[in-house]
Amino acid sequence: MKNKKENSCPNCGQYGVHYWHHVYNGALKKKSEQYNAIEYWCDYCHIWGKDSIHNNAYLRRTLKQQHQRRIMEEESWSTEEFISAFGENYL
Repeated sequence: MKNKKENSCPNCGQYGVHYWHHVYNGALKKKSEQYNAIEYWCDYCHIWGKDSIHNNAYLRRTLKQQHQRRIMEEESWSTEEFISAFGENYL
């Protein structure tokens, strides 16, 4: 997976070359890559804006919930299996 991609920002819609955001960060970055929990956001929505993903806990939590639902569906996992892999239930 590449760390940048030309696309529309999923938050504001701005088109351009955007850098990735690991939905599950820290020690879980590799899991984010493994399960395609990566989104490409513009710099403003990703880092710099007052409501950027790095500055808005509600937005981060919502993104984690969306990806948890998708991963559980794709992997046919129960909540317990997701917790076993990611260490927490975000739902």
